[in-house]
Amino acid sequence: MCDLDAVFKAYDIRGIVPEQFDEDGAEAVGAAFARFTRADAVIVAHDMRHSSCPLAAAFARGVTGRGVDVVDAGLGSTDLLYYASGSLGVPGARCSRPGTTPAQYNGIKLCHAGARPIGRDTWLDEIRALVERGVHRHHGTGGARFGVAALETAEGDVTYREFAELVEGAVDRLTELGLRRGDRLAVAAPNGLDMVVAIWACARVGFVFTGLSTRLRADPWAAMLSHSEPALALAAPAYLDQLRDAVSRAGLPDDLARALDELLTGRRTPWRGDCADRRFPGEDDAYGVIYTSGTTGHPKASQLVHRGTMHSAIAYVRTLGLTEDDRTALVFPLYYVTAHVAQEAPMMLIGGTSITVADFDPAGFVDLIRDRNVSYLMVVPNIWPLLVRNPASAGPTSVTSA
Repeated sequence: MCDLDAVFKAYDIRGIVPEQFDEDGAEAVGAAFARFTRADAVIVAHDMRHSSCPLAAAFARGVTGRGVDVVDAGLGSTDLLYYASGSLGVPGARCSRPGTTPAQYNGIKLCHAGARPIGRDTWLDEIRALVERGVHRHHGTGGARFGVAALETAEGDVTYREFAELVEGAVDRLTELGLRRGDRLAVAAPNGLDMVVAIWACARVGFVFTGLSTRLRADPWAAMLSHSEPALALAAPAYLDQLRDAVSRAGLPDDLARALDELLTGRRTPWRGDCADRRFPGEDDAYGVIYTSGTTGHPKASQLVHRGTMHSAIAYVRTLGLTEDDRTALVFPLYYVTAHVAQEAPMMLIGGTSITVADFDPAGFVDLIRDRNVSYLMVVPNIWPLLVRNPASAGPTSVTSA
């Protein structure tokens, strides 16, 4: 991935590609640079060498993965980078090698906002320390965050690599059952691995997740199902009979309702990315529908689109200063919007960890915060007094954002 001792020089980062420095290394440097500068945007340029464009793209992925925008300057000289950094007032990076180094070398030259140079005496060691921390944490996982726990659930911990494979496997299963882009998938289940996989499987391929509130009865479910017309409706065992009743009341085919079992989590398939036969949806496409009663008591639908959710998630990352070390507990139900948009999606962006909470209990939740080192909380206001009055909440806490 990245031989830090070999590639971090006095004034830049460079080494033999790919033996000492590859795309994973460039992505790690990009993530560290974004975290160190805390900028709103980073300008990225590259020279004409064959390896420069992939390294620049990987560096940009690391930057955007931290919720920071990238200004793509494309093919350009170091002078162009410095001019752009100075005129725009943003930090920058250029993938290139000095002319005095062998042809197989490549690397990255960095500058702070205003084209201020970065070298060993001016912040490069600090950036290396952030990269080193990431390399040691993720070494050997085949990706910047793939070896870290994305989720801690009642079913067990799930790394980013495992989660990606579960999502891809769920898409395979749902496609085999006949779902196509734009089809709705209704799910009734408590917070857990099934719900997270369902949301991201829909987001990955263009299905539309429709969450059914486990606090409601069959009649409002029937209204939601009648309106959304799902191609498939799934339920955890405790809610399967109610789902079948709601499907019948909605006048939909009986075989629409099925038990979750391991349909969404029973298969792992290698992540395929944005490939020709499985394209990513567009940024303005819907991936979810949430229902709210509004003022009339009748469920009303609101669409969730990729662009809106990601902009919101990035805003939470930037406003709260969230990092890959943060851990959040998902108390809000995943059939609604907050747990996904304000917690789980931001954690996915930065490589943090989400802990699913199926049932809320004040005493148990205080224990969970302490035992799991939860640092980021999002709960409704009336929960705070319950937590504060609990004797177990006295003393130091790991929470830094709420």
